Amino acid sequence: MKLASATYPLSWLESWQAYEDKISAWVAKAAGDGADLLVFPEYGAMELAALDGPEAAGSPRGSIDAVAEWLGPAVRLFFQHWRRNTACISCRPRRRCAKINAW
Repeated sequence: MKLASATYPLSWLESWQAYEDKISAWVAKAAGDGADLLVFPEYGAMELAALDGPEAAGSPRGSIDAVAEWLGPAVRLFFQHWRRNTACISCRPRRRCAKINAW
């Protein structure tokens, strides 16, 4: 089994498309390199707070609410990638990975 661990830099994202493009690039690189398992860090979801603007992202409560709002679409994005690639994508490495384990 070949493992790819994303040393994932947080970015300020202006749009959902920017997030989708970023994740797609990471998954494509790992899959292209033959990874069977791609692990993203849990903190990576925090950049989703930027999608609700600086005020939301700048407050603990606002960022938690924003991430919760964008979590469903993010999970769907990871499932779409999993269906297209043979790699298992995990965002919580402490849990077992049956096929996909997103969030």
